[in-house]
Amino acid sequence: MIIWPFRSSWDALDELQREMERIFNLTLVTSRFLWEAGRQYPPINVYETATEFILIAPVPGLKPQDLEVTTVGDRITIRGERKRPQMAPEETFRREERWMGSWSRSVQLPNRADPGQITATLENGLLVLRISKVPEAQSRQVQIRTS
Repeated sequence: MIIWPFRSSWDALDELQREMERIFNLTLVTSRFLWEAGRQYPPINVYETATEFILIAPVPGLKPQDLEVTTVGDRITIRGERKRPQMAPEETFRREERWMGSWSRSVQLPNRADPGQITATLENGLLVLRISKVPEAQSRQVQIRTS
């Protein structure tokens, strides 16, 4: 008598899930695609003082030549590229969790920001953009003359 093992339809799905996890672990794409799914990079904090707006973006490991900051109209764009480190021919990656490549992030400038007055500094892995505020419009009385 032949006995066939009983398998539910869920067993096939469980097996598929285990196989997919195994493949992801082999290719090590989890950190780039799953960790960053739905996130914008880099995260940007915006602060306001009496005279300026301050945008801070973490860009660890990048140098000024790896970054570009541009403005068009009321938008500011930060672009960067994380390059793969040079390795000797006999070296190979055993595990690579930090992704390499180009990225871009655009945000709308606040209403009173002056896109012509921006300074950028890079220190301790933080890109700091200081954007001067446009002075508030002052009321001025216009004298009316007779002709």
